[in-house]
Amino acid sequence: MVVTDGEDTCAPPDPCQVVAGLVARYPGLTVSVVGLKASSPQLQCIAAAGRGTYVTAEDGAQLARRLVGLADPDVARVRLSPQGVGDVRLGQTADQIRTAHPDFPPVAAGVVVEVVWVDCVYRFDETGVLVEITTGLPTIDGIAAGDSDSVIGPILGQPVQTDGNTRLYVADETQGWAWRVTIENGKITRITLCRCLTPKAGVASCGSDKVPPTQDMLQAALDASVQILRVDSVVCTSKADWAIAQLYILQNGVDRGGTLVVHRQNGVWVKTTLITHGGNCVPLAQHPDAPLDEINAAVNGLCSFVIGPMKLWGQPVTGSGIGDLKLGMTATDAEGRGYLFLAAGENCNAGYRSVSTLDDLRVYPRVGETKDRRQIVDQILVSDAGWRTAAGGRVGMSASETRRLYPGATRRDSYWSSEYLLTMKDGIGYLVFVIKANSDTVDYIMVNDTGGPRSDGC
Repeated sequence: MVVTDGEDTCAPPDPCQVVAGLVARYPGLTVSVVGLKASSPQLQCIAAAGRGTYVTAEDGAQLARRLVGLADPDVARVRLSPQGVGDVRLGQTADQIRTAHPDFPPVAAGVVVEVVWVDCVYRFDETGVLVEITTGLPTIDGIAAGDSDSVIGPILGQPVQTDGNTRLYVADETQGWAWRVTIENGKITRITLCRCLTPKAGVASCGSDKVPPTQDMLQAALDASVQILRVDSVVCTSKADWAIAQLYILQNGVDRGGTLVVHRQNGVWVKTTLITHGGNCVPLAQHPDAPLDEINAAVNGLCSFVIGPMKLWGQPVTGSGIGDLKLGMTATDAEGRGYLFLAAGENCNAGYRSVSTLDDLRVYPRVGETKDRRQIVDQILVSDAGWRTAAGGRVGMSASETRRLYPGATRRDSYWSSEYLLTMKDGIGYLVFVIKANSDTVDYIMVNDTGGPRSDGC
């Protein structure tokens, strides 16, 4: 058991790493942590590395109760604490919980759902986020339904709100979490941990007040297989509802540093990407509003290719290329700008792999006719309706509308009988609209220098 009133001031060594090493050496060891008037990512890190439970205590009465509650690690994991039940916390989705606990029931989105699981009732709001936990067991403090209401005050203090038979006591003011206790005839009848207070200092916002998400919010944005051990920094970006965290994580038994980019969606922080090193980059989803320059600066050169195609989103598709992605540029240049990366190779890619940051953008190099036989970009393909040509051509539009926009387009056969091509000279190359024969609509748009498929069928 670790009881502390603050952060470690004696490192090195890092206490999280020390505890992780002890647990690895002694498999039966469990390390739990009580922060006495203290809450920090480092304390949570120690408990996570020690496979224990982390709680806070505001005074001697809470400390005494919580030390007793933590004495048996197996019991502590199923007792409701100010942080949740074991590794299940408010703010998580059912899918996140099910990653660590496959027997947790699935939850449908769009409606309020209550799930009964392991002696507790879990309430999810319409967005599928856990907002309440009601326990059928004693809490970590030993308070249980049937107890006299006189036991509450010495442990939880004075209620911050009272409404008839219901009282709210602060559980975690930073998160806006409270104990909601129902009293009837002087007896406790129900105990719930809920998101029912206003978070201190508007902690859930990265808007005008520029207050970043907390570690719990970041943890809730990650899969259960990833455990945050330490958060070194969290900063809001110049764009509202985006934040970048530098942290230390435990993933698949390996601890490592990383950069986590999150954005807020329907009031909940969700992961955009977690970058740990150049060989294990997780591509960004399609977010045209992402603060690309700030993300690039934060990853400090790692995974710069992840950002590349994002710069092109919204720029018109022309016969010469898209933005600074041009036909005829060398593959090395395209790689440096983040549009290709060298890989084992795939069909049509001559040893380079097109970046999959935007699954609807593909870049194809080939060995050119230059003296040094360098690889050059000779085809670009887009397959999402969000991409537009300068005249307004797009995926999904009808062949007749395409001909209206490009009256000079020439019809050509494709290698595949299920499609045909409408080709238009534009700039240094051609715009090629690939039409699905059965629906007579644009399936995807190619940019190349031939006006048709390459000789290899790509």
